[in-house]
Amino acid sequence: MYAIINSINSIFRGLMLFMGTLALVFSLAGDASAAKGNLDRSFNGSGVNVSAVAGAEKAMDAIVQPDGKIIVVGGGSVNGANWDLVVQRYNADGTLDAGFGDQGKSSFSLGPLSEVANAVTLQSDGKIVVAGYFQQPTNWADYFVVRLLTNGQIDTTFGNQGVTIYSPTQTSDIPVTVVMQTVGGVERIVVGGYVSTAGTMFSVSRLDLNGQLDLTFGDQGVKNVTVGGNTDILQDIAIDSENRIVAAGSSRFDAGGGSFRDDFAAVRFTANGQLDTSFSGDGKVITLMAGHAQARAVVIQNVGGADKIVIGGFTQVGVSNDFALARYNSDGTLDTTFGANGKTYTNFTNGEEQIHELLLQNDKKIVGVGFTFTGNNRNFAVARYTV
Repeated sequence: MYAIINSINSIFRGLMLFMGTLALVFSLAGDASAAKGNLDRSFNGSGVNVSAVAGAEKAMDAIVQPDGKIIVVGGGSVNGANWDLVVQRYNADGTLDAGFGDQGKSSFSLGPLSEVANAVTLQSDGKIVVAGYFQQPTNWADYFVVRLLTNGQIDTTFGNQGVTIYSPTQTSDIPVTVVMQTVGGVERIVVGGYVSTAGTMFSVSRLDLNGQLDLTFGDQGVKNVTVGGNTDILQDIAIDSENRIVAAGSSRFDAGGGSFRDDFAAVRFTANGQLDTSFSGDGKVITLMAGHAQARAVVIQNVGGADKIVIGGFTQVGVSNDFALARYNSDGTLDTTFGANGKTYTNFTNGEEQIHELLLQNDKKIVGVGFTFTGNNRNFAVARYTV
């Protein structure tokens, strides 16, 4: 199972490094000093910032604060084996924020083996919530959630001296995303990931602001769900206008003869973590795309006053993958006003293309972010879709 962890980290490394760069571009979009589409030379003097480290680092997620500062989370390894949690903050001009942690960086070792942050979000008071995996001596992985103060120091009022470690199952559990949810006027921390028992399942869990599992949520704070396949992998979650939690990912099915098929998978939970039966009757939707398909991101799009669920990823068309989107109505049916019967595919080249992140512009247009790969060249790829 630990091999799965390494594989997932490898996939997310390139994605999140790109998303960190994208966040910087968005934060500086109002700067008219550079030609549109060119590197903004006012950002760290060159438009980029690569921070030198002793050993290796990998960025897994990033977020922009309201003041324009950029927080990047991931892991660092001095010896090339064990990884520690790393959080860095950059000023809006691209320089490391010397007032954060130790000259711009906070690094923590939570145990003798590895821990890497996969996701970050902000509380309304500016405190920084980081989620990732914690490797146990058995090589199983558990969830960790760490909260930092706005200056990058660990918030010892949260969990056990700033850290909460918990296991939704008795084997390996990998958190991949974290968001804030407000319930009854009180913020809660929702963590999404996938967990292993006999198979791999979607998992959502919720903590209160003290770092304790919220026992009113799901089944004593955690809800694990088999979507339908032999292997179900959650990749992203979003909160809709009714405070429900929408999880997106993929389900793998046995196609016989030693082969398999991956489909888009979505689950909607009520605000308190139960399956929402108003969504497709059982809270679950599996969508067959053009071929093998995996969803990587989900956003909630408001169209004409109604929530639409947009899921993005990739699907096999011919011999390679293309960008793939599906849009659903609130009841879980495909929105046939979108694309061709609720689905749309985008081919950049004759090579590999994958969406790994979805963004919504202020005008509600959808932006798919990922890569295109032809031969030995892998390039950033961005596509925008109408409402």
